[in-house]
Amino acid sequence: METNDYFFKARLDWATMFEVMEDGQIGRLMRALWAILAGEEPEELDGAERLALHMMLHALEQDEERRRELSAKRSASGMKRVSKARQNTAIAEFAGENEETESKDRQDEQEIQKIRDTETENKRENNNNDDDRAREGEAYCLKSLQGMSEGNVRELKELMDKGISDELVCFAVDAAAAQGHPVWAYVRRILEDYAASGIQTPSQAEAREQARRQKKKTATKSAARPVKQVTEAQYSQREYEDDSHKLPAWMVEALEAQEAEEKAQAEKEAAEKENALAAPA
Repeated sequence: METNDYFFKARLDWATMFEVMEDGQIGRLMRALWAILAGEEPEELDGAERLALHMMLHALEQDEERRRELSAKRSASGMKRVSKARQNTAIAEFAGENEETESKDRQDEQEIQKIRDTETENKRENNNNDDDRAREGEAYCLKSLQGMSEGNVRELKELMDKGISDELVCFAVDAAAAQGHPVWAYVRRILEDYAASGIQTPSQAEAREQARRQKKKTATKSAARPVKQVTEAQYSQREYEDDSHKLPAWMVEALEAQEAEEKAQAEKEAAEKENALAAPA
């Protein structure tokens, strides 16, 4: 129990105990109480005096506990009043600045809306340009390639979404036709190769094709040189053919299989359309 170095409060109900006690007992009891509150060792008391001392200490502890509770409530109430006063002050300051802040907010919102409108318009124009570009590439493929199906058109659009331009599509179609393979499977492999190699323009594709032809030409010349004769043993030299215009067998087989598949798919789609038109309404 917390004590005060100068005083403690005596309770009026202690008088009931004092009436049945002698003056000497009361004196010893009060000296013992004061010694305990002062942190000292009290003198020895008899049974009745010890019981009375216990009751008095218990009553003082209850009074001290109530005092602490009341002090805590008063402190909390004071803090609430201070907090409320601060809030009122902040509200008053905010009210004074609110009009200016709202005006600035409105101006910022107007600027943001202008930026959004500009971005929306630019996006709409870009989408229109992309649609036109996709339609040009699609039209050229439909015109120049054999058996171009709806699935092939979707594949073309996916490639163009990845950055393949319509000029590059037309260049690939012309290259496939020059090789004797005017089919989408061949064109798709060419475009996928362009995308993997980072080729974005027909001029880049033409430059790489010229480099390949020059490399094949150099290899052909090297193969045509006289074979050095070995003195100890004679070996027959392998003869080379100029097959630069031919494709590997696996690619030819794959292209033929792809062409057959696309032809079957086109025939299937045509039959479905005819059946749909012939069906009764």
